[in-house]
Amino acid sequence: MTCKYDKTDEEAEAHQSYLNKYYSQNYLIVPPGEVTGDGFEDYCILLHSNKLCVLTLANGHSLLNGDKSVTEVDFQITPTTNRMENKVIGKAKKGAQWLTHLSPICRVKCSDGTTYTLRSGIPGKLIEVNERLSTDPNLLTDKPLSEGYLAIIIPKARDWEAAQPNLLSEDSYISTIAKRGLSQVTAEESTSTSIPQSGT
Repeated sequence: MTCKYDKTDEEAEAHQSYLNKYYSQNYLIVPPGEVTGDGFEDYCILLHSNKLCVLTLANGHSLLNGDKSVTEVDFQITPTTNRMENKVIGKAKKGAQWLTHLSPICRVKCSDGTTYTLRSGIPGKLIEVNERLSTDPNLLTDKPLSEGYLAIIIPKARDWEAAQPNLLSEDSYISTIAKRGLSQVTAEESTSTSIPQSGT
C-alpha cells in the first residue's frame, strides 16, 4: 500500500536529492492509544543544517491512509491560544510560543467526520505554522513533505539530543511501516523550493 501522492522516478529523484542535501530525516511514531485516538500518529521531522526543524506528517500517519479528504485545519488550540497568532522577533526568536513534545499544533476535520489532533513531536520554540493549510487544507494530505508541512520549530540542543532515542532513521522507519503493509514514498514533487527555506 502506498500513499496517493506517488510521483515519477525523475520527480522523486530531484526532491529526494534536495532533502538529502539540506535536511536529515527523522521519524517519530506515536502508537495507537498512547496519547489519543486509535490510529498511528507518524511524523517526519526534517532537521535543517541550521537546526531548524520542519514538522510534517509521515507516510504511516493514519490521516494519510484511507483516502481522507480534509475539510478544515484549525490552529485555534484553546479559546486563548491560536498558533497562527505566534509572533517571533529577532534572532533570539522572542515571543515564540513554547511547545512540549505533546503540544497540539492544529486540529483537523475530514469529510467522513473523523478528526485528528496533530502534535509537535518535539519540544522547542514555535517559529511558524503553515497558514496555507487554513485555506487549502488538502495540502496536508496531497503534499505533506513540502507545501503541506505543519510547522517550523527550533528545539534547544539538549532537548534535541534527549529526543534521539525516540526517533527513527529513514531506513528504520521504512522497515517499521512495512510491517503495517505500507511503503514509504520518499518524494512528492520536483520543485525543491516548496520546502520551507532556512531564512524563515
